[in-house]
Amino acid sequence: MSLYTKCNPAVLPRAALLLLLIATLWSCAGKNETWIPEASLRIGVAGFVQPMASADLLAGYLPENIEKIDQKVFPLLNEDFAHLLAKTSKREFVGYADSWRCANKTPRAASMAAFGYWMQIGQCMGVDLLIVPQIQHWQERVGSDFGAETPAAVTMDIFLLDIRNKSLAARSRYDELQRPLMENLLELDKFIERGGKWVTAKQLAQEGMFKAIKEFGL
Repeated sequence: MSLYTKCNPAVLPRAALLLLLIATLWSCAGKNETWIPEASLRIGVAGFVQPMASADLLAGYLPENIEKIDQKVFPLLNEDFAHLLAKTSKREFVGYADSWRCANKTPRAASMAAFGYWMQIGQCMGVDLLIVPQIQHWQERVGSDFGAETPAAVTMDIFLLDIRNKSLAARSRYDELQRPLMENLLELDKFIERGGKWVTAKQLAQEGMFKAIKEFGL
């Protein structure tokens, strides 16, 4: 069977099984290539921040009608990210506490763009690469594991900056609003991984963190 035949549902028999259709479409979906940093490189991790103006962005754009995220969320995200990195990666990282120390030592000037600011932070931390997580949207689930009036939603970017070459090495985008399975059958894998439950915003954020770790080759 040719690639065109596999990826074009119109040529499949009408009696094709639903699961076969899902599997075929999933296999035809594009996948991000993994960027693998050298093992000898020193990697730092900044704390989660919410960009509130265009000057705060490293890439992309701000959502309309920005709602400020509860500051209590950020320490939880930082802890989750540190735990996930320690659990899934064999590398050692310069933690987000060091980025805060550098931020206090070298505050950002009003006219400084985000890229220049994070380059400065990375240099202060003495790292070769710096992971900068930015979260744009956070919607808590209203309901329970088995029924939600309002589903959880999270939008975030995690950037990998090359401090040595002053460049953006990689970007991992995560934009997720949990929907019922029947609204999008292509999300069968997510439905199974989540145990058929309605997850929290914190759980969605963890998915985004894991996605970035995988894409960055960490």
